[in-house]
Amino acid sequence: MLGFAVLSRHRAPGPCLLLSPSPQPRRLRGHLCCSAATYDSNEWWDARAAVEEEHVDEEERGPDSSSRWLRLAGCDVLPAPPGAPCNGVLHFVGGALVGSAPQQAYGPFLEGVSDAAGVCIVGTPCTGLETGLDHWQAASEVMLRWSAATTDLDAMLAAREQPPLAQLPVFGCGHSLGAKILLLLGSDARLAE
Repeated sequence: MLGFAVLSRHRAPGPCLLLSPSPQPRRLRGHLCCSAATYDSNEWWDARAAVEEEHVDEEERGPDSSSRWLRLAGCDVLPAPPGAPCNGVLHFVGGALVGSAPQQAYGPFLEGVSDAAGVCIVGTPCTGLETGLDHWQAASEVMLRWSAATTDLDAMLAAREQPPLAQLPVFGCGHSLGAKILLLLGSDARLAE
């Protein structure tokens, strides 16, 4: 189950369609599957690079949205599709088990949202629950990572000739505990500052 929350005071320029159903299921090409444990997003990036070296060159397989992922200030960022205007930013926080590796655990889903809605995705890793069940501490960690990424995100948007973050609507989307963390962020003015 996914939770959605609007985290911006800016209004979307038109109707907001985040995901349209597709008659064809997406295939999980080249994605790693691991057993239940705690993973760091950097470990997943290293493992993904090793898997990609074994695959065919991108020119031979055609354009792939998974090759658009960037790493900005510790966050996994998927820019809006090339040549399309950026309609907003989706701040994603994953669940307790795989929330520390959003691109690797939720990549195909987030790529589908980005492609369908023309939004930039910022997947904020959350590792705060490794030391206990303090959800407020986890929310603080997510807010610090989001804040650190905003400067790099603005620079990336400017380089792609897209509007700055302050002019785009920002939506929150979380899976399981990630949805709760986003709700905690929205309910405490001290964390928003």
